Amino acid sequence: MTPREMVAAIDWSALPHSYGHSPSVLMVWDAEMERDEAAIEQTDGETLGNLVCHQGTISPAAFALVEPLLFMAKSAHPRRHAAIDLLAWLLSTNGGSAEYRARLHARFGTAPHPFKPGEKMPVPAAPAAEELARERNAIRELRDRVESELELWTALAKDEALDWDVRRASLWVLSRMVHHPDAVEARDLVRQIVGALDKETQSGMSWIIEELNRDAPDGST
Repeated sequence: MTPREMVAAIDWSALPHSYGHSPSVLMVWDAEMERDEAAIEQTDGETLGNLVCHQGTISPAAFALVEPLLFMAKSAHPRRHAAIDLLAWLLSTNGGSAEYRARLHARFGTAPHPFKPGEKMPVPAAPAAEELARERNAIRELRDRVESELELWTALAKDEALDWDVRRASLWVLSRMVHHPDAVEARDLVRQIVGALDKETQSGMSWIIEELNRDAPDGST
């Protein structure tokens, strides 16, 4: 089964993404990962990253993409780097919709409305503890699955014969390692590889170094 067939077999209408419930994930996959001209025209620049992890807020649809993306990462697919980039983006999540609602409620739940005296700010209701726990667990499982392929990301990052975009994307994944027992060593490897690059290439990767210095994303611990 190809990655595209794996994605096509999923009932996307049952999995909410950043813009609701829609089977459009497959169309965006075809545009971004298969470079299908018809799909590119219909999606009008939409990306899988925005669709399933909009502004860092991950959606249930994202979890279903992990295995097809890992399949691509282990293959010689021409869009291999794009799959690895998306996995790195998913590792950068700051939580899901329940986490987002919990933060809003904690910050503004009792705040007075700035323009309507006597009223409170209109914020979503806080999620139930069970919903928040399920979401955090799903994110942890996603992280664990991607981080379990540490040997793959290390090999790709080190392989100087590979296309640079594949190596760069793998470095991004390594820079986002948080929970793996060898996470510190993984991030040290990134520093070593980036530090050995010429200045022109290195200047375009400062954001990876920034990732190395960030704490674990909210809700991922």
